[in-house]
Amino acid sequence: MKKSYLALAAALLGLLPAFGALEWLSDLPTAQQRANEQSKVILADFTGSDWCGWCIRLKKNVLDTPEFEQFAAERFIPLEIDLPQRKDFPAALRAANEALVERYNISGFPTILVLAPDGTVVGGFGGGLPDVATAREPLEAALDNARAYAEATRQTEPDEQLSALLHVYRSIPEDVREHAESLRERLIALDPEDSSGLRREREAELQREGISQQLQQAQDPEAMLVIIDQWLNSEQLAAANQADLLSIKAQILLTLAQNADDIAAAKQTALKALELDPQATPELRQRIEAAFSDPERLLKRAAEIRARMKK
Repeated sequence: MKKSYLALAAALLGLLPAFGALEWLSDLPTAQQRANEQSKVILADFTGSDWCGWCIRLKKNVLDTPEFEQFAAERFIPLEIDLPQRKDFPAALRAANEALVERYNISGFPTILVLAPDGTVVGGFGGGLPDVATAREPLEAALDNARAYAEATRQTEPDEQLSALLHVYRSIPEDVREHAESLRERLIALDPEDSSGLRREREAELQREGISQQLQQAQDPEAMLVIIDQWLNSEQLAAANQADLLSIKAQILLTLAQNADDIAAAKQTALKALELDPQATPELRQRIEAAFSDPERLLKRAAEIRARMKK
């Protein structure tokens, strides 16, 4: 009888998931191979395992819990892309991980991306979410998006594929979409007439980066104003960049303000930027009005800022 119980226990242990045994791979090609073989998607954890506090908390509170391990084992191929500070971390792996950080435009840790087997981003989240339930919500959405992506790639008609892939792209959370550059490039290639507006969006981003570099190289606020005015008067300036440039100009004008007329000019520039911002709210206009309600205080503050800049 005792032997039978032991045999039954052994059989059950072979059937039940082994908590704590979730295997985190360390290279993308192996993860892609397994994802294809097992019809799963990749759960990529971009982390700094020995220095990033939010990464450590996410691992403890979510990724290493039995509840999450059971959830993930049934759905994902886990992949850890680690950039620790410890000196004994393999140099080749560090270089490979740095390349992936650049490839997926990772600017903060932790970042969790859900990748289709071909490496395309279909969802994820950024930051250290507090518990499994909170983390599951964006991951479940990413799984739905992964299924939609797989179906979209099977479309043979270009227009149908464009429509299906565009739906996938738009379904990726906005704060994660910056990591899905390969999908955006694919959509741009499928859409020579730019019906989606993605080509214009990319061109505006590249222009914004170029303007930012010019402003960073400027020696003083006056030189920055010259650059901004040149762009604002240029027919080449993308409409999407006008509001940002006007907002920066308003801040510079406020810093250089010497009298009430200068404060008024800064305010008008800020309000003009607000009019061009599609995401502006009435509350934001009220905040701007309130911020400019005391010109004397603003002049005093501007003088203090200029004094610090001269030191």
